[in-house]
Amino acid sequence: MPTKTMILILCLAFVLVGCQRAIEAVEGGAATGVASLPTLEAIVTSQSSQASSLPATTVTQASLVTLAKCTVASSQPTPDSTEQSLFPAVSDADWIQGPDTATVTFIEYSDFQ
Repeated sequence: MPTKTMILILCLAFVLVGCQRAIEAVEGGAATGVASLPTLEAIVTSQSSQASSLPATTVTQASLVTLAKCTVASSQPTPDSTEQSLFPAVSDADWIQGPDTATVTFIEYSDFQ
């Protein structure tokens, strides 16, 4: 009986901790309940205002896109429209058995030896 009670208390503690609001410390030492991250535009604006000795440049949407260089990758074998495939595209050099107009196609990536 005490084991069941302890397991129930432990599960209840996990649920209560998971439902708490995230608290993030800010520069002044105070805490707020809202966690906010700076946007790319705010970073570029703050960097351009700090560099007063440099010639003034305007920040455009195109320059923001060139600053953000990232590639979307997934652990799932089937990528969505924003991801690059983990497997090479089908080419004429691939070994094929059966007609090109088959209803079902199986692609196997392995060593055929």
